[in-house]
Formats: sequence, C-alpha cells, structure tokens
Amino acid sequence: MPEVKSTVLFDLYGTLIYLKENRRPYMRLCDSKPTRSRLRESLVVDANSATEFCHVLEIPIPEEIEEIEFDLQRDIASATTYDDTMSTLEYLKGKNIQLGLISNLASPYRQPCDTLGLNQFFDATVFSCDEGVAKPDPKIYQIALARLNADPSTTLMVGDSLRCDVEGPASYGIRSILLDRSAHASDSLTLRSLNDLKSVL
Repeated sequence: MPEVKSTVLFDLYGTLIYLKENRRPYMRLCDSKPTRSRLRESLVVDANSATEFCHVLEIPIPEEIEEIEFDLQRDIASATTYDDTMSTLEYLKGKNIQLGLISNLASPYRQPCDTLGLNQFFDATVFSCDEGVAKPDPKIYQIALARLNADPSTTLMVGDSLRCDVEGPASYGIRSILLDRSAHASDSLTLRSLNDLKSVL
C-alpha cells in the first residue's frame, strides 16, 4: 500500500453537509431559563432522541415533545451535501490522503453520514456526543490524530468555524483553514469552496 502523504480533518455541518430545514429542536428543549445554559450538553452526551436527552440530563419533558421529535427527524432527513463535497472527498482519497471527521453534534445528527454515503471516505470519525468532549477542547483533536496515527505537522483541518476549526486545531499544532462559503471573511487563507482545497495541499 502506498505511504500516506498527509491527513485532512473535516468539520461536518456547514462544511460538508447542511440542513435544508433547521427547526433547532434542542434549543426548544432548553429554551426555559433554568435549562438554557445546558444546551451545549446536547453535544457531549449520547442520547438518540430528544426524549432520551431530557432523561439523561434530567430536563423536564415539554408538553410538545412529540412535535419536537417530529421536527428533529425532519431536520435530519433534510440533510444534504454541498455540490463540491463528494468530488473533493473522492479527489483526496484518490491522492492517498488520509481523511478524518471531527464534528460537534447531538447524537441523532450522526445519521446523515451514513445515509449520504460519507462514511466510506473517512478513516476515522470523531463525534462530540460519543467522546464527551467538544471542539475547541484540544482533547478532541488529540483523539482524532491518535485514531489516524497522524502527526499535527502533516495534518490540515478544514471547517466553517473560526473558533472550532481554525483556532482550536491551530493551538494543537494543526494547520487549519477556514471555509467561508458566504465570502464574508477577507483572509487570503480562507477557502470559498472545497474545490479550492486542491490548490493548498
């Protein structure tokens, strides 16, 4: 087998896929004053439904829980890849570049990786809900590199969050590039499309 040249880590939502519909069901679960501060915990607990999430965190189950569960499933079903996602992943795998995925997400939002056929491209996937830790905590990048047997100096992280996908991995010694599809950022190192990644590797 050819030697792996380098490693690229990707964020998921806002980078490779997006939701056509986004009703923010977890925000609705935590919209009362006593529980609002617990919203981030949806990213670091393994709970496969909104109801289970309430049980795990001991949050009162709202009267509209069935509606929230329905909205959650509709959101997940609306997930789709960006036009440049599959071609970019295929290109990188063809270049024998090792690929990893690091995403902050609640457990149900893992599903599109499988249904959209993304899992086939990744040598390791690291989800905050499985690990109990979320970006930009250095531990999550450490977990990804360990699973890939990769060195920070030969690893690149690509994502749409300056804090989680650029500053976080950079503090761990990982080269990082912001993906700004809206073209709001002016930094010359910012990608406008995943297609631009080919010119920086």
